[in-house]
Amino acid sequence: MVEKKDDPLYRHIPSSNEIQAICNEFDMGDVFKIYGDLGGLFNVNLKIETNKGLYVIRIRSGIASKEHLDYQQSIMSILKSYGIQVLTLITTKDGRNYSYYKDRFVQINPYVKGNKFSNNLIQIFSSGKMLCKIHKALADVKAGPLPKWSNYPSNNILIEGLNKLKNMKDNLTKKEIRKADNLYKKVMNKWREIKFNLPETVIHGDWHPWNQLYSNDGTVKCIMDFDFIQRAERIHDVAYALWAILSNKDTYYLGEGFLQGYNELTYEEKNILPIAIARASLFFICTASFISNPVIELRDQVLKQEPFINWVLSKGKEEIKKMCKM
Repeated sequence: MVEKKDDPLYRHIPSSNEIQAICNEFDMGDVFKIYGDLGGLFNVNLKIETNKGLYVIRIRSGIASKEHLDYQQSIMSILKSYGIQVLTLITTKDGRNYSYYKDRFVQINPYVKGNKFSNNLIQIFSSGKMLCKIHKALADVKAGPLPKWSNYPSNNILIEGLNKLKNMKDNLTKKEIRKADNLYKKVMNKWREIKFNLPETVIHGDWHPWNQLYSNDGTVKCIMDFDFIQRAERIHDVAYALWAILSNKDTYYLGEGFLQGYNELTYEEKNILPIAIARASLFFICTASFISNPVIELRDQVLKQEPFINWVLSKGKEEIKKMCKM
């Protein structure tokens, strides 16, 4: 049996003395105040103040790897060369951009003050425009090490998750398993029928408007969370963002604003976009089996995602194509 603290997703929260020890390693001075965790599903993000300024200590989850952290840093350096604002990592006294705490990678960056997403049209347009700029900057960058986990719905991860669900016959009803299987076939058969010659780039992997900070004029000020970057079809970033936006009610105008900002989709990408959005939604059903309580997770995800998938592939399909000006 895996102990809770041995779980790769266990959130290690350092004490004040441990925070000071981390700051000493990064030569960050004396800690004046610990504001607490800024939130995040996988990582711990602690805002602190020292005599040298405001900073964020990020304690990575156990799924982070040195190879992918190095790849993230190389991608962020490329983006900076294009004038794209990303977080600047502070190095340790011996020049490393990470340290260790209880078998977790630790990184520090200056605290960036900015506005959160507030369903603002200028913000969502800027988010789409920024994503397009990133995709262009990284279009010719070679693939690097894959993250140990991501929200990218590869067929391998979907099948693996689905097979795990099928092996939970003692806890799930035949109807529940059949529903997940039917949704997989409904989405992926359509994806395989249409998918061809889709432009690839290094994708962000978790692009949604809440993963950026905005200036007072509504433009993107800083981009966060590069944990899931990998080379893949660029349509996934667009589809994932639209899944996040359109899953809420009365947000059609935001989806249209996002696509107007991106403004670079090919005809093939526009045509496949509804299916790509459904595929992003399907991911959370198939991967319910990887969660600590898969039965409850599957039931919750089916309740959320099934009506959305059905909408995207029927009535919503034409609405999304209208957003694309098709």
